[in-house]
Amino acid sequence: MDQDQRQTLRYYLHRYPHVMLPDSDAVLGYLGDLSWQGMMLITYAPLPLHIQQLFCILLPEHKLFASRQLILDAEVRWTRVYQEQDDLYCAGCRFIAPSRENLSLIDAIQTQLGFEPGFNPDRFGCAQQDTNT
Repeated sequence: MDQDQRQTLRYYLHRYPHVMLPDSDAVLGYLGDLSWQGMMLITYAPLPLHIQQLFCILLPEHKLFASRQLILDAEVRWTRVYQEQDDLYCAGCRFIAPSRENLSLIDAIQTQLGFEPGFNPDRFGCAQQDTNT
């Protein structure tokens, strides 16, 4: 599967907010990039594919952020080994019907934590082999 099937512009982030499952204290990974359609996570373990679940992104305190948490329903579409560190994984997630409030918060995250649109730091070297878990 082609890794980038997004039709909206992705924003690579210069700060990586923690990502958790909503009712967990354990950090699942970090938010690596973000678009209105989905996100790429950097995780400690491969995520199960094609399962819809809620993810909680913990945001730093900032006046642009209406909330310190962004909870999004998403489906993991692909998982690959992170080339820079083979004990980490990249996971591509597609959002399921985000609310207007969530889209507004995504826009604020892109503005505050993202590089300029189209910037590609070439730091997410994800190997081509999928890990099917």
